[in-house]
Amino acid sequence: MPTQKLDAIRVFLIPRFSYLMQNSSPRVEDLAEFDRAIKFAVKKICRIPLHGGALPYIYSPITKGGLGIPCVTDEYMLYSIVTVYKSLINTDPRMQNFGIERLKRLVQMWSGLDPTPNICGDYLSHRTPVDLDPMYITKYTYMGNISRYRNAVTNLGKLGLKIDAQFSDTFEISLKVTTLDQKLLNFDKNYKGKIFSCLRNIITENYFVQLTENYPNQGRMMKDVAESKYTNQYVRDGRYINSSSFRFVHRARLNLLPIGGTPMGRHLKIAEKCRRCWKEIETLSHILGQCPSNEGLVTQRHNEVLEQIWESCQKIKRDKNVQILKEPLLKTDYGNFQPDLIKIDEQKKTVVIFDLIISSHIAKAFEIKREKYANLAIFYSNKGYTANVMPIVIGQLGTWTIASEPSLEELGFTSQRQTTVIRKMIFTTLNHSKNIYATHLFLPNIHNLKVIKK
Repeated sequence: MPTQKLDAIRVFLIPRFSYLMQNSSPRVEDLAEFDRAIKFAVKKICRIPLHGGALPYIYSPITKGGLGIPCVTDEYMLYSIVTVYKSLINTDPRMQNFGIERLKRLVQMWSGLDPTPNICGDYLSHRTPVDLDPMYITKYTYMGNISRYRNAVTNLGKLGLKIDAQFSDTFEISLKVTTLDQKLLNFDKNYKGKIFSCLRNIITENYFVQLTENYPNQGRMMKDVAESKYTNQYVRDGRYINSSSFRFVHRARLNLLPIGGTPMGRHLKIAEKCRRCWKEIETLSHILGQCPSNEGLVTQRHNEVLEQIWESCQKIKRDKNVQILKEPLLKTDYGNFQPDLIKIDEQKKTVVIFDLIISSHIAKAFEIKREKYANLAIFYSNKGYTANVMPIVIGQLGTWTIASEPSLEELGFTSQRQTTVIRKMIFTTLNHSKNIYATHLFLPNIHNLKVIKK
């Protein structure tokens, strides 16, 4: 399974270097070469094109839709910062004084000035003090952990992470961190055991921001993916997913499939018009939901997801006054309606209309369904019921939305049952979308088939 290979890289391979990065001075060039090897392996496992796939997608957190692979070079920079930070807030007074006095000596050699708290902060933050003599020749001794700290601050600054060290009058250090989206965070001695994980989370969040802002073509879907923790959960545990669907979803999210309406298709000189209907531009959204030749497969996908919701509803014990109907044909003064599910509570005089939609435009899908069944809600309101329309929306690639969770709660699902049903729906949607895509591309074109008359 691809998920097991990625898990082996995250859990076994990269942590083996943690001791080396904390207690030695490896060359950054060697770590960068190791990162390139990991990047090549990850792209090969996920079937992402080796040239063209956005690198931040690999390093973004799993909860945001990425693959959650740590960058070894960034890990080394973080260990360099955390090692010095912990030595300056050590609970043992002797060890803490040793670290502070050593810092003062280096600052005095570097600036030729008295090592005041402000100048020590300037030294660690890689700033030039205001009182520094421009003719003073800076003196260095050797490449120690404090020098590695300063280099790490510079390198992380290139990623958009600004780390500013500040000292109080008693030389108590605190780190002020400014993220890529201009959030200001303050870390004092209370974060001693959390500083590494907090800084790592900030860096991975920065990669996600880079993916959405610097890669508009490949990152346009990632904000919807990052909305719910369920959408990308299979990357972490490998449950409710198969290998072919796992390899398909990453190329589909990054818009790297060889179809006419994508940059990959234009690079391969594929015709922009749909190869089946020849009416619209061949985008993934058109293939998975709008192409007339795939209408039967799209309906089959919808019905199977709806059947999973219905089967789970059947297992829930309800009051005798509560009735849930599947696809009832309702004749009203406003026309005929056939929602996927309808819940009627005769005692409370409430009606809830549920309708499932699998769409690429998630926000728009909610409006479409509410508008479609607005007259049905009015019909029940005129009869004395309190009527409400609650759509259930899923993205074409299994993207789940938090706005759909109240619909499942209204159907009586517990949190545990919700998790199971949501993950099954995500896999069913994704698996059917993969099959629709494969059928669209690889089956013979029915418009070009010759009819042989007997």
